[in-house]
Amino acid sequence: MPDQVKQQRFSLITEKGLADLRQLIGVPIEDTLEPWCHEATRDNIRHWAHGIGDDNPLWCDPAYAAKSPYGRLVAPPSFIYPLNRVFSGYVGGLPGVHAMFAGMGITWHKPMRHGDEFTTKVWLKDLVEHQTRFAGRSIRQIYRCSI
Repeated sequence: MPDQVKQQRFSLITEKGLADLRQLIGVPIEDTLEPWCHEATRDNIRHWAHGIGDDNPLWCDPAYAAKSPYGRLVAPPSFIYPLNRVFSGYVGGLPGVHAMFAGMGITWHKPMRHGDEFTTKVWLKDLVEHQTRFAGRSIRQIYRCSI
C-alpha cells in the first residue's frame, strides 16, 4: 500500500481557528456553567477543605478560627476553584484541539472569609504560541479573572 494517502487523524491548529480565538481577547466570558459556590459558607469551606484532605482548624473549627487574627473561619487558598470553572480549565479554545491545563498565577489581596460572597469576571487576555517537543505547535491561552 505505498500509494496510500496518509489521512490526518487529529485536529490541527489552524490560522482561521486562531483568528477566531483572537476575536475573543478582552471579551468577558459570560456563557459558562454556574460556579459550584457563590459564597464562603461554613459548609462550603469545610466540604472543600475535607475534599482536598486539609483539616486545618482555621478552615474547619469555628472556635479556633474565632481566636485567630481573622476572627472567623477562612477558606483555604484553593477555594478559588469552585468560584469559577475557568480556574479548572473550563474555557473555549480551538475546535477539536486537545487542551491541557498548565497552571495559574494568583495574586491575593485579602483572605476569603466565612460569609464572603463572590462574583467573578473572566476574559481571555492573550494567546502565546510555543513550539514544543511533545506536541509541536501549541497555543497558551492566558485568562484574567477578578473576584
